[in-house]
Amino acid sequence: NDDVDDDDRYYVNTAMGDALRDDHPFTIKFFIQWHLEIIGPGLLQFMDVLEHDDALPPFLRQKFGESGPDVWRFLQEHPDQQAQFKKAMDSVDALMVGALANDFDWRSCGTVVDVGGSQGSFLAKLLATHSSLRGVLFDLPS
Repeated sequence: NDDVDDDDRYYVNTAMGDALRDDHPFTIKFFIQWHLEIIGPGLLQFMDVLEHDDALPPFLRQKFGESGPDVWRFLQEHPDQQAQFKKAMDSVDALMVGALANDFDWRSCGTVVDVGGSQGSFLAKLLATHSSLRGVLFDLPS
């Protein structure tokens, strides 16, 4: 197996493990970190919510308040989390952009509006792949 080092003191990433590195072109590291740090702690609480008919799980009330999550306000008030969220979404874009640009039949579309498209990496790839399309990128200023 090419992915295993014979020396017991070291290990070598498999191709799948390489995607966990932040310098990998299709990294999923930030996407996983975002979900583990923000979503993960409360996953087990959802069952309790269902059993007790609570509107919000305790971890969401603790993080966002009684009225529930306003994720965009939360991110605006927490720049470190906003940066991590952006990296997470950019990594998802990098993973999906090729498939979406090539596997969907875009011929019937004249203009594509990418709402919440961050820096526009998906839209740029789509427009580069399909020169007949026009694109509009719409996102918050930050």
